[in-house]
Amino acid sequence: MLGWHRQKSTSLAPEIITRSLVYFLPACFPLLIALIVIYQREVAAELHLHEQRGLSTVQVQADIVRRKFQAVRTDARYLAEQRILHTFLTTGDKRDELLQEYRHFARVNAQYCQIRLLDQSGNEVIRINATADSSETVSPSDLQAKGDRDYFRYAWTATRGAVVFSSFDLNEEFGVVEVPWKPVVRVSTPVFDSNGKRVAVLVLNFLGQPLLDELRTIS
Repeated sequence: MLGWHRQKSTSLAPEIITRSLVYFLPACFPLLIALIVIYQREVAAELHLHEQRGLSTVQVQADIVRRKFQAVRTDARYLAEQRILHTFLTTGDKRDELLQEYRHFARVNAQYCQIRLLDQSGNEVIRINATADSSETVSPSDLQAKGDRDYFRYAWTATRGAVVFSSFDLNEEFGVVEVPWKPVVRVSTPVFDSNGKRVAVLVLNFLGQPLLDELRTIS
């Protein structure tokens, strides 16, 4: 008798489980759908939050670059319109005073590692090399020809007051990349004499590493 009950109970177990699943699963289906919807919404909200943070970071970085380059543009225009520069280009006088002015400017504005004046052929006429501690005039024998460089060609054909920015690049000396690496942006603008004649191109080498370091701190 006991064996019969055990056998009957055992044979009924699969049926009970099957019936339970038939009734239980449909009842759980709406709950499962609700959980999936909630999960998807949470994932979407998290992605949206990360996207907004990323956009905010990019916007802050873009504003920093915009303000920095606006200041650089102002510096280039100021130097290109100096009376002492126009006197030098017209008469050849006041070269020493102009060099002194550029050395002082480079010391005060440590964001520039070079100030250069190129003639109509792109040859360096004046060049100031600057470091964090000092600035020096490059001797005439070490001046270089830059007539084939884009930053000269584009600036030479630009309108008065226009400022041309190159891409970030590594600084070169006599065609060889300077070591340690020095990322720079070359900022150039045409120079006109008192008669409105195009006579030269002014070039500022803007140090890129401080700007890159500042952008990395934005998160």
